[in-house]
Amino acid sequence: ASLSPEIAQRTITLFGATKAFNIAGLKTGFLVTENAGLMQHVQNIAAGIVAKPNVLGQIATIAAYQKGDDWLGTTLNYLDKNRLFVANFVAEHLKEVKHIPPEASYLAWLDMSNYDLENPSEFLLENAKIALNDGAWFGPGGEGHVRLNFASSQYIIEKALERIKIALTDVPIKS
Repeated sequence: ASLSPEIAQRTITLFGATKAFNIAGLKTGFLVTENAGLMQHVQNIAAGIVAKPNVLGQIATIAAYQKGDDWLGTTLNYLDKNRLFVANFVAEHLKEVKHIPPEASYLAWLDMSNYDLENPSEFLLENAKIALNDGAWFGPGGEGHVRLNFASSQYIIEKALERIKIALTDVPIKS
């Protein structure tokens, strides 16, 4: 919408505090447009689709945007430290695993395709007692990958990575 007045008249921008402020369970978002006719059209369509707004979600969203800057900054710094911890641990202790850094989240993508494993997430659940998302869930090319959520304490992340390291000790590398 900021590109030109003409584009602004054809643009609807969607926002939500759900991921950044950890309020996804409140299922609240909002949209902005400069075009009143477009807004009316969206409201007419939404009237038959969207349930009543979640009042708690609205209050939490307002509070997040009005008073959450310090909390968000602290949280982002914490997550960045965890991201670096995961990257360093993988580089040092899991040399056959390729860490693909996230672009905008707290989810590390780990390429385990060098190991002779049919399904890395099932293997890790069974052998390391770690539940990670199976990369195949995310579409073609995700096979052999797992997704690790590092929005946790570094202690828990370290314990999880240590379990992965131990579980992979005797797994053959593909030739």
